[in-house]
Amino acid sequence: MKSTAMIGAGAIGGSVAAGLGDAGESVTLCVRTPFEKLERELDGKLTAYDHPVLSDPAKAIRVNWLMVCTQAHQTAGAALWFEGLLGSTVRVAVLQNSVDPVPRLRPLIGENPIVPAVIILPAIATAPGKIHQGRAGTATMPDNETGREYGGCCRNQKR
Repeated sequence: MKSTAMIGAGAIGGSVAAGLGDAGESVTLCVRTPFEKLERELDGKLTAYDHPVLSDPAKAIRVNWLMVCTQAHQTAGAALWFEGLLGSTVRVAVLQNSVDPVPRLRPLIGENPIVPAVIILPAIATAPGKIHQGRAGTATMPDNETGREYGGCCRNQKR
């Protein structure tokens, strides 16, 4: 991925951002509660990541990929970030606790391609920016061009 932003860095968003960091990718973390550095504990090892952390939507800039990793009921709050992050070619991956997030997000993001992903990942956020991940997770997404592109990015993760 060339440039990626993650709205929400809780258990799922933080774990996915850490995995992308392990694969050499930088992810801008867009959060409500600021923190200094993302840290993930996995397999008894604590790793810190130098991903940029933003808590002000006005400071967001356009990206190639946007990952929405909030709870479904937090979508309206996540939408505050869309204006700064979305351009007409941005692909949006949705990693939410819901069935079929496309109808909920389509009015907010326009015609940008959406990849709804089902994530199975045993993780918990113990504090802002602090993630305890039990093991590697799995992601399932549509078998279409955008889904395969997103899946390819995930396969590059070490964990």
